[in-house]
Amino acid sequence: IDTLMEDNALTEAANRYASVMLSAFPEQATRLGYASANAKLNDRSSANNALALNALRSVKEMTETISPARLSAANQADLQLLESALSRTIWDLEQNRSENDPLYYTEAFDAIYEVWLKKTTPSAQQSADLSARLSALPIVAQQAEKNLVQPPAYLSQLAMERAYYAYLSLDEIT
Repeated sequence: IDTLMEDNALTEAANRYASVMLSAFPEQATRLGYASANAKLNDRSSANNALALNALRSVKEMTETISPARLSAANQADLQLLESALSRTIWDLEQNRSENDPLYYTEAFDAIYEVWLKKTTPSAQQSADLSARLSALPIVAQQAEKNLVQPPAYLSQLAMERAYYAYLSLDEIT
């Protein structure tokens, strides 16, 4: 019974992690195979990052109450993987990329190509998802303009080059 209870606690924590990733970071959700997120781009605001960070810290607290000794052998490995993913995601959010990394905003271009290259939905749905992500690009540009605070010149130059080449290659999609 103890093993079942711990396994259920792990399942709950993993589901919460997946829910946070799906709702707060649709681009990553697409990479993880959740097609329901294909029409959205990440909200790159500080407020969204703060909400996600708080939610992920809550999930991390849940995982800290799980006793690995009480888990089944397979779930002991799953707990380690979940804890590692949580730590990495929390660390990434704590870096505050929305204020100091212009390349963070160019990841939106990658998110468009991920939908275009993956054939996980019917063609009509894929076209609608691509159109929605393309339509959201101006919002990403506005967030970059609003959020970035004296980013390093080198990263800014790289971001401008990525944006330029992404712009040139958009003909392939449209």
